[in-house]
This record gives sequence, C-alpha cells and structure tokens, in this order.
Amino acid sequence: MRYLVYFIIILLLFSLTQIGFGSWLSVSALPSLLFLYTLVLAVQNEEGFYFFATLSGLYLDFSVNAYPGSFLFGFLVIIFLIRVVFSKLLFSERPARYMLIVVSLGTYFLAYWVFLYNQVFIWLRVDQVVPIALPRPGIVFVQMLLHLALLYPVYMLDQYIQKLLERLKHNRRLI
Repeated sequence: MRYLVYFIIILLLFSLTQIGFGSWLSVSALPSLLFLYTLVLAVQNEEGFYFFATLSGLYLDFSVNAYPGSFLFGFLVIIFLIRVVFSKLLFSERPARYMLIVVSLGTYFLAYWVFLYNQVFIWLRVDQVVPIALPRPGIVFVQMLLHLALLYPVYMLDQYIQKLLERLKHNRRLI
C-alpha cells in the first residue's frame, strides 16, 4: 500500500511542479518537489525512501532531456550520503533540524551531478539532442532558495502522508 501511495505522490508532485511553477520560472530554476520529498523521507528515515528515490529519479530521467540515470543515480547517491552521515557521524535523535543544510547542499550537489553525469556521456561520444549546460551559480542559488521556501510545506505533506499510511495500516489490521 505504501508503494502505491508513493507512486501517486510522485505523479502529483511532478504535476504540481510543472503546473504551479512552469509558467513563471525558467526550466533551469524550477524547484523539484520530488527531490525535496525524497530528502525529507531520507532525513526522517521513513520506510521505502530508497524506493521513492528510485521511482522519482526514473520519472525525472524520462521527463527531462538528460541521459538515463542522471537523476536516478543523483538521488540515490545523495540519499546514501545522507544516511551515512546521519547513521555514522551524527547520532541525532532529531535529524529534522539539519534539513536546511541537507536541502542547500543537496540542491547544489544534484545540479552539478546531472551536469557532470551528462558530460561523461558526451565525452564518450554518445549522442544527445541538447547537451546540458554548466549550472550557473545564480540559477542554482535561486533553485536552492525555492527549495528552502517549499521545505516546510513538503515536510508537512510528509507528516500527513505518514499519518495516512499509519491509519491505512491500522484499518487493514481490523479487517
């Protein structure tokens, strides 16, 4: 049930990003609600965050003009690093207080990861229609500010979804 809910969330968040921000922001400065929700799941250590990251990365890979795996591997590397840092280095009971740092660093890391990942394929002479340009620091900074502004609503969405999943799990036991 959790995975079906995560699949529906992916469709809704991507659609909301495209409809809500696509008309007044350039494509390179669009905030990624999928990326934000993935970070929230990873920091909160919610069940299924690797599944959500994999599905979100695949969805963005097929939706954006980039080489397959650009977002998939970027999401997986970032959440792997988050889990290593939080489980091995920061023995914090409340990892949510580090969300601002995680979102800021994650936004920059993902932008440069996608660029470098695509450059490897260009250097290997694999054709692509439109090469991805080097991320401009100003655009990435605007994207980071948008991510920080949208962090609290996405965090609250996660809290709502987790309560919904708990209720569904509880109701399922009653049947």
